[in-house]
Amino acid sequence: MSTDISVSSIYTDPRCSFVIEALHHAGIDCRVTPNVSIHAKKIEYGCSIRLPGTNQTREKIKETWEVAKLAGRYECAHLEIDGQYSGCALNYIYAPNLCVTQKHS
Repeated sequence: MSTDISVSSIYTDPRCSFVIEALHHAGIDCRVTPNVSIHAKKIEYGCSIRLPGTNQTREKIKETWEVAKLAGRYECAHLEIDGQYSGCALNYIYAPNLCVTQKHS
């Protein structure tokens, strides 16, 4: 089981340098992988943050998100916890209805 936090925006450093430095400075063990997405005809650079181990606490996930959020000026992230959760990080960390999702017909 793994825990992945994925962030992206038009402001992200393509090498995730700011996120890597912030997580390193905070002493958070993780693997950061840069990625590129195309969303609404815009290129967004992103960072995938994988937390090691099989039993990450909500507090550890929250701490990791808050460090990454400040480093990259992110407003939200996608959170994937194998077999347990896949969706808006804010809904998992803070409250179930913080992220508004659009349903497509």
